[in-house]
Order: sequence, then C-alpha cells, then structure tokens
Amino acid sequence: MTEPGPAKKACAGCAKQIPQAAQHCVFCGAKQDAGEAASGDGWQLTDQAHSATDAATPPAAAPPVHSSKAGVTLIGLRTEDIQAAVALESAARAAESSGAPVAPMPLDPTPVRGLPVIDEPVAATKAGVAAAPFASLVRLVMASGGLVLVALFFMPWRGTSSWLLLETLAGADFARQLYFLAGGVVLLATALLPVPLAFRAAVGTIVAAVPLVLGAEGLLDGWRGLLAAIAVIALPATHLVRTPKGEAKDGLARGLVVAAAVFVTLLYVVPVSSVMPIVYVVTMLGSMSVGGTIVGLFIAIPLLLAVLSLLGALGRDLTSVALLLSVLVLLWAPAAVLIFLSDGTQLYVALALLWTSVIAALCLAQLLFLAGASRRA
Repeated sequence: MTEPGPAKKACAGCAKQIPQAAQHCVFCGAKQDAGEAASGDGWQLTDQAHSATDAATPPAAAPPVHSSKAGVTLIGLRTEDIQAAVALESAARAAESSGAPVAPMPLDPTPVRGLPVIDEPVAATKAGVAAAPFASLVRLVMASGGLVLVALFFMPWRGTSSWLLLETLAGADFARQLYFLAGGVVLLATALLPVPLAFRAAVGTIVAAVPLVLGAEGLLDGWRGLLAAIAVIALPATHLVRTPKGEAKDGLARGLVVAAAVFVTLLYVVPVSSVMPIVYVVTMLGSMSVGGTIVGLFIAIPLLLAVLSLLGALGRDLTSVALLLSVLVLLWAPAAVLIFLSDGTQLYVALALLWTSVIAALCLAQLLFLAGASRRA
C-alpha cells in the first residue's frame, strides 16, 4: 500500500500544486497568504520582490544604513527577507523529497542583502599621499635639525658661551649666532605641532635658508652668498622631486633648475678682483701639483653638479642618480667650510649648514609636490 504524500495545495498565483507548508510558490514565487495575489517577480529577495497587493500589510522598515569604517558600507537585512528565504528553502526540500519537479532558481543580479559592499578607494586619499611623499621625513629632519641647532648654541664657541658673544657681536655676526637658538626653536616647534603640511614646509624652507643666505664668514658674502644659497637649496630639491617615480617633472621644477644652474655659472664667470673664478680653477688644474689639482677639482664640483642638473631638466634621464646628485650638492658646502675655515668653529658652522640645507631642500621639494598636485587637480 502506497503511503500518502505530503499535503498539497493550489498556488494562489499559478494554481499549480505545491506543498501545504510552502508560503511561496516554488514555480512562480507568489506569496501564499490568503487573499493576496502573486507578485510575479520571481525569487529575488529585494524590495522589488514584494507585490503591489502587499501594500495593505506594509513591510517592516529596513534598518538604517550603518558604516563600520571608512570605505565599507553595511546594508541591513530585513526580517521578511530572512523568513522568505527560510520558507523557500523548506518548500524546495519538501518538493524534492516528494519527487515533484523543482523549478530552477533564477540568478538574482542584485547584490545579496546583508553582505558588506566595499566602496572604491577614495581618489583624494591617493592624491594626498602622492602630494606628500616627504611629510614624515620633513618632520623628522626638522625636529632633529632644531635640536642640533639649539645644542650648538649652548656649546662653547672659542671657549666662550653664546650669551657672552651676543654682547660683543653686531650685524650679520650677531644674527648668525642668535639664529642657532631662535631658528632651532622655531624648527623644532613647527615639526612637533599639528600644523598644516604646506605651512610646515614653507616655514622649514624659509627658516632653514637663513644661515645659507647669511653665508659663512670668509667664504661667500654678499650677492655671491645669496646665489650660492639658492643653488644649494634648489638643486637638491628638484632632484628629490624626480625620485618618487618621476611624477613631478613640471615646469616649475624645471624652471628652478635652470635658474639655479645660471646662478652657479655666474659665480664662476663674474670676476673677483679682476679675475674670473673659472680661470683660477683652470690654472689650478693645470698646475701639475697634487694639492692644487685637488683644490681645483673641489672648487669645480658645483659647476659640474649644476651642468648635470641642467641636463636632467632638459630631458636627460638622470632619475636613477637624482638622489646621489642631491646628496653631493648638500655635502659640498659643509665640506668647503671644513676645508677653508680654521678658526676653531668650523665644525659648528659645518653642522649648521648641513642640517639647514637638508631641511630647506626637503621642505622646498615638498612645496613643489604640493604645487604640482594642486595644478593637476
């Protein structure tokens, strides 16, 4: 004797026989509540799957959209959707056990409710990172340089403290000595305080350029010291601009390289005491003495670095050696102080020039990146 199958009923939408326990038709998806018509929208578990006749019984409101973190949006799952999914699964299993054909579930092109939807990366974040490749390094170098300058101020200068020297110094010498304390405090405070990136880079460039502009006494003074300071800051900055994948080779950086190369050339061709420095360098190179040749080569290094920088600005691919060129430019001035000065403070002056030139070059490179990013935006 054949056992009776599960109780069945006629679908309210298509009149086909479906299990008695099914709340939705396994063939057309119509809801089986009494007095309600089928929606005919298939198996989609979305807001569009509810029929117009369900308006008499308004569905439960979807929970509000929650944002767990930046870039991830969680879409709420309605209680009715959960109940409908469970009922469909139960009906499908009952029909399969009874041997009745089961209609295949159509693919739902809509996103599954309740799963996190990952938003696309924010373009502004990437642009901000690209525009500030030296942000952390600038803060570190500024803070370290500020501490070094303050420490140099409290070190003994020719056996005398800086406080006593300030009472006897005047003019540029007074400004140089006071700069160690004032400039160091400003650089340290600007690096530690939460100030805008552009403001920090501008302060670092201006404050760190002061000792370079004032010049080292006995080396380059007046307009020669000013041109040399611009070259020492501008050439490394433009080389640093080319190091991060060469993304900032814009007209501003190229024009700065050309100007710095012209300034360096003027230092060699404008006569000093009726003699052009380039003639003096050539004479020393041809002196056939070891000492004269070495000194001539050392004095000619800035001109060589300026020519290489100019070639890079004019289109030569010098990206691979850009960092090396910037380091050589930054080291030349402190090395010149150690070689040509011997008054007992050359080490202090060399350390000050090294830190301030590095800070000024990094901050200027950061400003060039920010300017290029704003123009591209």
